[in-house]
Amino acid sequence: MNAYTVSRLALDAGVSVHIVRDYLLRGLLRPVACTPGGYGLFDDAALQRLCFVRAAFEAGIGLDALARLCRALDAADGDEA
Repeated sequence: MNAYTVSRLALDAGVSVHIVRDYLLRGLLRPVACTPGGYGLFDDAALQRLCFVRAAFEAGIGLDALARLCRALDAADGDEA
């Protein structure tokens, strides 16, 4: 598993750190682990989700609708929403 920090996730997805943090606040992304210092760590699935959400947003789908979709996907996977 690759472990991405917020800055590395943003870099690999081609977006700003501010976008990643905004998506975190909206519930579009969630860290899979935390460092001892409290920083979130993300996996390859989070990178894929970030790229999907960004492409969907650029195609005109609103962030609120995308947040609902992500919550539904998380619930279907058995994750806590």
